[in-house]
Amino acid sequence: MKKWHYKNVFIKGSGLRNFVDLKDLDDLMNRMGADGWEFVSTIKKDQNFAFAIAVFKRERSD
Repeated sequence: MKKWHYKNVFIKGSGLRNFVDLKDLDDLMNRMGADGWEFVSTIKKDQNFAFAIAVFKRERSD
């Protein structure tokens, strides 16, 4: 049976309307993927998407 490590990454919006920048989000996803983390889900914490939590998982080696 596979075992997983999970990582939650806080994503905060910026700018006048406080939106999350999609390029910054792409950069985060690519960095995490390069380190072996697989994107699982986003937990939206605000109606305006001013901030959210991205959830990643990576298989444990033990």
